[in-house]
Amino acid sequence: MPGVLKILRDGSYLAVVATREWQAIQAMRALKAAATWDEPGKLPPQRDLYSALARLPSQDTVIAGEKNAPAETGGMIEAAYYRPYQLHGAIGPSCAVGLFKDGALTLWTHSQGVYPLRDAIAELLRMPVERVRCTHVEGSGCYGHNAADDAAADAALIARAFPGRPVRVQWMREDEHAWEPFGPAMLTKARAALDASGNVAAWQYEVWSNTHSTRPAPAGNLAPAGICRSRPCRRRRRRFPSPKAAAIATRFRSIDSRKPASCTTSCPRCRCACRPCARSART
Repeated sequence: MPGVLKILRDGSYLAVVATREWQAIQAMRALKAAATWDEPGKLPPQRDLYSALARLPSQDTVIAGEKNAPAETGGMIEAAYYRPYQLHGAIGPSCAVGLFKDGALTLWTHSQGVYPLRDAIAELLRMPVERVRCTHVEGSGCYGHNAADDAAADAALIARAFPGRPVRVQWMREDEHAWEPFGPAMLTKARAALDASGNVAAWQYEVWSNTHSTRPAPAGNLAPAGICRSRPCRRRRRRFPSPKAAAIATRFRSIDSRKPASCTTSCPRCRCACRPCARSART
């Protein structure tokens, strides 16, 4: 196709490099239509999402209080609340520029954490961390965690395969909405035991959710890592398993038999890696 400079394939990871952005978009769409994808189903039906979440293997952690459920004395009040997978909904799609030159990689990125990103990129490419430089530039943001790190990983992989020239990776809106690190679904259950006067004597609060700590290291949390040929190896142990979409549930429990307590968790994250996709890049 006119303007196409390179087609990159790394395992199931595909990318096109073109002189102009529209040429890259057209080539990406043609490549996507011509390719045959293996897309095994990994997610439960939407109607069964919360029951499936509660059945997943979990790491149970008592945050506060005692391990036993509250005893019923003057009555019991119970409630359950549900939260679906949600977009962070950045105002614009993610973007990054990569330049691989003289054995060193420079990335210009709107990542919220350039040093964790540097470590993850070095692990992804199996490069010494001192040979990777991430420079922050203003870009689309959100409250939480959008796909800026993942776009930077795309730029890193493509720039390495196309050395000596800067490569700009611009995600499309459909890329951002399908591949950004969603806030994972959550199931919460609360039980309160009342005394004879109707006061709260004890309560139990439970949360089922994916792990809440990825930004973005290790490299396995980056979108391309699960589909490229040279998958990164883990170099650090994490307290919780690396999240997959509907793959791991972490169950937090807050139980207090003396007075009401609270359980607060941070912004969650998950990664759906159920299918590969083609990326567009402009040099």
